[in-house]
Amino acid sequence: MEILSPGKKIKILRKKLGLRQDQLTDERITRSLISMIENGKRRLNRKTATIIAIKLNGFYKNLGQEITPEYLLESEEQQASNIVDENMDSLKPILKNKKEADQQHVFESFERMIELANQWELQEKEAEIFIIRGKYYFDKGEYNLTLADYFNSLEYYIAARKVEYIAILYIRISKCYIKMSLFEQAAFYGDKAYLLADSTKLPNSNEIKAKSLFNKIVCYGKTAKFDLTLQEIEKFKNLKYANDSLHDEVTLIEAETFFYLKNYEKAKKIYERLLHRESKIDIDTLIRIFENASMLYNKIGEPSNARGALKKAVSYKEQIEEQRVGIFLLNIAHSYYKINDFDGAIHLLDEIMLISKEKNLSEILLTDAYILSSEIYKARQSFLQAEEYLLKSEYYLEKNNCRSKLNVVYSLLGELYCDMGNINASKVYFQKIRNNQRA
Repeated sequence: MEILSPGKKIKILRKKLGLRQDQLTDERITRSLISMIENGKRRLNRKTATIIAIKLNGFYKNLGQEITPEYLLESEEQQASNIVDENMDSLKPILKNKKEADQQHVFESFERMIELANQWELQEKEAEIFIIRGKYYFDKGEYNLTLADYFNSLEYYIAARKVEYIAILYIRISKCYIKMSLFEQAAFYGDKAYLLADSTKLPNSNEIKAKSLFNKIVCYGKTAKFDLTLQEIEKFKNLKYANDSLHDEVTLIEAETFFYLKNYEKAKKIYERLLHRESKIDIDTLIRIFENASMLYNKIGEPSNARGALKKAVSYKEQIEEQRVGIFLLNIAHSYYKINDFDGAIHLLDEIMLISKEKNLSEILLTDAYILSSEIYKARQSFLQAEEYLLKSEYYLEKNNCRSKLNVVYSLLGELYCDMGNINASKVYFQKIRNNQRA
């Protein structure tokens, strides 16, 4: 779509009908004025635009078209902004359907929009594009690119003093650092968002505070700063912010914290309080509750309740998105392994293998399933089966050149051959580790 000045629009519309400049004149506007407007030597005002639109419509009405003064007056910057908006609207359904998105098309669309916004100095529009593209990169797990876009956007909003956008970006940056396991930076930006919301009168102040506190709670929990975790949880509870999903997440972290502090009785009460709301809890949070409750029950000597919690988790399999079923089953299998229920773990791992034959599961996911299977068979002293699964893992990892994970498998094979008394084979794999580290 071509971007036209008001004068060029008038000229194109006039020539389309084969009209002369003097055919648009009357006692109020001269041919000289129309010529200067068309050549960009005079600015078009609303009064003149209205007169020219009426004149043009005298001819265009026969074509079933209407020329409005607003169309003639629309600036090149506004046209550029509208083009960006139209491109963004067409991109939104593609971004929403992440599975089917043509990555190259998405990338090129963003580049075109940024180039257009930059060309016409649409700084606010460019900042909006950076936020949306940052979210796109975040969903793809490309966190460095996410941060680059968020910080580019932040630069504009700080200069424009748009506090609400600054606070929201601080929260998003904090969330990104959490995904990168950079918890100190994440807590820093979470704190900046909270302080900004606390010191300004924003309409969504409590929402910003709640989300920033949640990010800080996650950071302190991940770094075992349990006193700070509980302190921030109390601040969160005292906020008047109604979001059941976020409250459930915070309550789950509270239960985990008491578990790590070995206050099992308090942790159990919190888990049971959460499970009392089972039907109202987000599915992903609910699965984590079942997994963590299982570990607690196992720790306090209630193995039947531990297995029961994991069975409940598995019962929600049909509600998991198809592309995530493999990961879901593998996570539950790991939970069974942690409570020493090897039969439960093997049953789910067998199901993963079956699914992989019917649908193309990620080879990396399949490799993780093989590694867990080998751990279980090794624990059962079934060394040959453990070896079989580790060799399958080695094949897939070498095929995909996953060096970091290859060292894990090489190490497991080296230890397994030691247990089997095959020292020469063990030496081969320890040498492979050294070679891999040098590569």
